[in-house]
Amino acid sequence: MLRLKSLATLSSFKITGLILIIIMVVVPPALRDPYLLHILTLGSIYAIFAMSWDILMYTNQLSLGHSFFFGLAAYSTALFNSSLRMHPILAIIAAVAITAIVGLGLSIPFFKLRGAYYALGMAGLAKIATLTVTAYSDITGGEEGIRGITPLTTDHVGNYYIALATMLASLIFLYYTAEHSRFSLIFRAVRDDEVAAKCLGIVVHKYRLLCLVLGSAFAGLGGAVYATYLTIVNPNAMAIIPTTALVVTMGMVGGVTTIIGPALGAYLIVFLDSFFRVAENIRLLAYALTATLILLLLPGGIIRYAIKAANYLIREVRS
Repeated sequence: MLRLKSLATLSSFKITGLILIIIMVVVPPALRDPYLLHILTLGSIYAIFAMSWDILMYTNQLSLGHSFFFGLAAYSTALFNSSLRMHPILAIIAAVAITAIVGLGLSIPFFKLRGAYYALGMAGLAKIATLTVTAYSDITGGEEGIRGITPLTTDHVGNYYIALATMLASLIFLYYTAEHSRFSLIFRAVRDDEVAAKCLGIVVHKYRLLCLVLGSAFAGLGGAVYATYLTIVNPNAMAIIPTTALVVTMGMVGGVTTIIGPALGAYLIVFLDSFFRVAENIRLLAYALTATLILLLLPGGIIRYAIKAANYLIREVRS
């Protein structure tokens, strides 16, 4: 029979996570502020996207074109729903499956590339995809994109809970896979020294493929939920700037190869982007300077310092 742990035996990391989840479940819906719920819903969607980018980094696959998967799923969801009249849930499932299959297929041409060549190759793929959806305007709507996608719900609170639940499920799965599954030590070996990992008999290609499929599938999940939430998708969803640049910033600010860090980074970056909209003329400059200062002053990402702060506070409470 399972025995429940008392709060005294739980780690500060788990206690902090539990407190944050309770706050996010209870407080924002209680405030009933549509704008706050919108910001947090976008934060949850981009957190899924950021975690999907971060899982690639566990096997040194720096992608500068990760928006390709996000946009592919967003457009697939829109087309399935608007053209084939599929239910939004079925459209999301189909879109995620397509992005996972495409990620699997990309292992053939891209896995011979390493480092900067891989990053630039993925960036080129995203650029080609952006030009393609712009050119075939009779199918994709061109620059205007596809509008009128059927939402999962029109209720602000409902959308918030859908995005939050999807984000938490994604976080649990990816964090367990990357940090606590039988793959975690292999990922670490490949990340630290790929040549040494090969000498130990690790089939590096197989684990890089696993991370690519996971990364593409969860990026697709984020893109599909994004499309049904905003009910519109345009070429920006696939663009290197702003979409890939945004997710890379989220990952770097939050803390690379931590899964949780990029999720926190996503909420922070979405909040900053919204906060600086009050000064539209200097928004991009202020946003860029703030992100740069975070990277300079908090090397390793905010997750490292958030954990230290949580440990200190919980020690003070227990004492």
